[in-house]
Amino acid sequence: MEEFDSPWAALETETLHRVTNHEQAAILVDPVRSRFLHPFLGRDCTVSDAASQLGVSVNTMLYRVRRMVARDLLEVVRVVPRPGRAVKVYRSKHTGYLVPVEAMRYDDLRHRVDAQGRVLAQQLARDYTDVLTNAPTDGVRILARTAAGDVWTTDLAPAANHRAQPVHFSDVTVQLTREEATELRQILLHATTRALDHNRTTPRPQSDPYLIVTAILPTTG
Repeated sequence: MEEFDSPWAALETETLHRVTNHEQAAILVDPVRSRFLHPFLGRDCTVSDAASQLGVSVNTMLYRVRRMVARDLLEVVRVVPRPGRAVKVYRSKHTGYLVPVEAMRYDDLRHRVDAQGRVLAQQLARDYTDVLTNAPTDGVRILARTAAGDVWTTDLAPAANHRAQPVHFSDVTVQLTREEATELRQILLHATTRALDHNRTTPRPQSDPYLIVTAILPTTG
């Protein structure tokens, strides 16, 4: 089975700038702070244009730009004369960045994972609550002892929501051999690849947005 054909699969990581500076890494791994670099990544952009793209005020954008310039992530590539005050055009110092784990302090890494996880958890909770709130009669909550003697609590989520859109949501901790875990990982990657392939085709009038989250993670207890 082919490895997950992600949008960045063809990216040559050796061409990316390898970050060793902790202050740069703190910005690049933070989902909030790194977002302000996006408009300038490999492109020329002014502060006002970047603010418009991100939907923030010019003052907020200017504050972030100054911090990124101070940490050598951004540079002025040209100055456009105009009446009153010239306009500075900025661009990232490199077209892409690779931040090795050793360049991240634990607090920065944990903050990134927490921040991304919080947004994902909020969306999952919102969408799943909508499914359960409007569930047909086959959506129920169960608390019972299984035949193996374990107590389980689970939602038997419906196969579709009230708009007849397909639904599947489950989380479970299981015992797997490494070979079984490897096989399951490939199955999940293949399913995600198929979903991405559908998404890359010309938009279809009757298509709907779906959140797909897959994970197979060794637990730490």
